[in-house]
Amino acid sequence: MKGLAFMKPTAILSELKSKRPPVKEGRYRVRVGMATCGISAGADLVYDAFVSAVKEAGLDNVEVIPTGCVGRCDLEPMAEVTRAQEPPVLYIRLDPDKVKKIVQEHLAAGKVVSEYAS
Repeated sequence: MKGLAFMKPTAILSELKSKRPPVKEGRYRVRVGMATCGISAGADLVYDAFVSAVKEAGLDNVEVIPTGCVGRCDLEPMAEVTRAQEPPVLYIRLDPDKVKKIVQEHLAAGKVVSEYAS
């Protein structure tokens, strides 16, 4: 990796993501933006809602993890859902009710909730 001081933030993020192990086939990874701007917009409630809804749905193929700044404070709270080699889905302006629908439709049934996606 080039020296971090000479890279743009988005390039740094892309480089770091490329080094992360891929999501295994049949599994989902949900990253909730938990930087200061996200938390002030309610990301902590969204994170907790994902954890609870995944548990309530009995989904053992979903990993919910906090992440740092996503770079679009105006779209917070946000969560990125990835599955194996599928393109990531970025959900924006989330709240706990929207999270329940995402868990039921996307994570449990495999259908992207396009009305919440960017």
